Amino acid sequence: MKGLARAVGQGDIRDDWAEYRAWRRERFALALLAVVVVLLGWNLWLWLDYCKMQAFVQVVQVDDKGKLLQVGIPQDLLAYTLPDGVWIDMLGEWVRRSAGAGQTAC
Repeated sequence: MKGLARAVGQGDIRDDWAEYRAWRRERFALALLAVVVVLLGWNLWLWLDYCKMQAFVQVVQVDDKGKLLQVGIPQDLLAYTLPDGVWIDMLGEWVRRSAGAGQTAC
């Protein structure tokens, strides 16, 4: 009888441990699910916040001391157009740098 009682007692202990391990696995799975839901919500919030961002152009000049001076007001990037003279200056600078880079590379 003693052996039978001991076997039944050990079976109960094993059942308790099995229940505890199952509870721990369930708790871990729920915690992992909560982390995934929080991260997905955070990513959604970042994406929605990113969509609100607007790019703008700020025209500046460099003075003799090397500081930037604001010239004009900030404008929306897509609505901004450069004056023709600036396009020509930019094209000339690009050609000058491209030609210079070609000479030093050879």
